[in-house]
Amino acid sequence: MRFFFHAEDGQSFPDTTGTELPGAGAARVEAVRITAQLLERSPEDFWKDMTLRVVCADDDGLTLFSIEVLAVVAAASPLESPRS
Repeated sequence: MRFFFHAEDGQSFPDTTGTELPGAGAARVEAVRITAQLLERSPEDFWKDMTLRVVCADDDGLTLFSIEVLAVVAAASPLESPRS
């Protein structure tokens, strides 16, 4: 079965190729792997929008599930604004 993993981080990055996997369990594992790779590849970019979403869809374009990573900086944080 072919699964498509679309990424969104303020911009949309559609997966036009897809990945052949044996089933939904393997797709869930692959989605976590892709999310981790995106965060590891450019952690600075994550802080621009402070969100990352990986959406898994099937051959028909039906969304099966998504993984969403969201950063929330407390108003009282002594850290500089991450969007600076």
